[in-house]
Amino acid sequence: MHKAPFRHLLLAGSVLAAMSVPAFALDGEDMLAKLNAASKAQGGVTFTYDDVEEGPDGGLTVSGVVYSADPERAQEFSEMEQVAPMTLNFEGVKEDGSGGYTIDKVSAFDMAFAGDDFEIAIGSLIQGDIKVPATPDLEAFAGWSYAGSTEASDITFTSEGHQIVTIASATGNQTFSADDSKASFLANVAGIAIDLSGLDDMDEDARATLTALDLMTMNADVTIIGDWDTTSGDLDFSTYEIAVEDVGALNIRFAMTGLTLETIETLQRLAAEAPADPQDMQAAEDGEAESPYQQYLLELGQKIGLSELAISFVDDSITTRALQYAAEKEDLTAEEMADKIEVDLGKSLAEMNVPDLADMVTTAVGAYFADPQNFSVSIKPQMQMPILAVVMAGAAAPQSIPKLLNLQVTANE
Repeated sequence: MHKAPFRHLLLAGSVLAAMSVPAFALDGEDMLAKLNAASKAQGGVTFTYDDVEEGPDGGLTVSGVVYSADPERAQEFSEMEQVAPMTLNFEGVKEDGSGGYTIDKVSAFDMAFAGDDFEIAIGSLIQGDIKVPATPDLEAFAGWSYAGSTEASDITFTSEGHQIVTIASATGNQTFSADDSKASFLANVAGIAIDLSGLDDMDEDARATLTALDLMTMNADVTIIGDWDTTSGDLDFSTYEIAVEDVGALNIRFAMTGLTLETIETLQRLAAEAPADPQDMQAAEDGEAESPYQQYLLELGQKIGLSELAISFVDDSITTRALQYAAEKEDLTAEEMADKIEVDLGKSLAEMNVPDLADMVTTAVGAYFADPQNFSVSIKPQMQMPILAVVMAGAAAPQSIPKLLNLQVTANE
């Protein structure tokens, strides 16, 4: 049985493209070398294959494909491994005139990847508009993959023989400006079905809670919409929504500044310097001698800013069930439980000595519990500030943070 690590496979279009070896008027070895270099640079994944069969119009069938981690980055990968070799089908493979290649479409079917007690199966994975560079340029933005579109379908997650999650489809599309400095993203995961009843080792208290809240089985969809200007560093996710049937919809909207490609490289260096043990990481942050980790952390704090963050929840009956469950455990009615939470929250906020904030939060919570419709928390600073400046201001005068960030808490609006 061939096995190979799988992480980043869905995100790295270069990995899927990495098997095309057109024999017609193309240098197959050159093609493989460039695709493999692109795959390694972006996803840390390399490949092997058994056979390549040429078809018409730039079509290729590549069999016996097995993925593996780049040895230099193997520590970044989980223990997920490919169960058996797969076949990749390529359509429209062409040279792009600058030493690279374009591929109209690549598809794979009936894939499976497994860990010690976990398995992922994917019925089909199709990518389109794939661009493979002559030389990988990490200073140039390639988006979440070298493909313009990605679609996976019939995905199942199995744990210890029990099917836990199924996903009908997962799609992703990205478009770029003419100079590739700006990108727009749209991703959608539809038809998510979760069934936790087969988890034999689940804690009994957790099982009882989930059963009481009617959360042992759930159906959900996820939508992500965003834009990124790599020159200015402005990143804007207008939608990051998780909608669960008979629970509610959580949407996170945020905008950040300072996220240039240079900043991303610093983030990568920070990750490389981060200690593996959380206690060692805390020691690295608190240490007197400035380590590379601390230097990168300080640099990022001065560059990255949060220009907007909004978290909203639209209720679809979970609030009533949660209040009822919590009330029963304390021998109260749901109304009494809601009042208790509001009072306890008010006491805690009063300790911050920010009366306006305490009034705003308790008023919103009271209104929401009385008639659960929607609840929102947002910040939108009137003046752009790097994260480090906000942290320093908060350390010097915690009471100033709500006003500094223009914090708003509302309900049923």
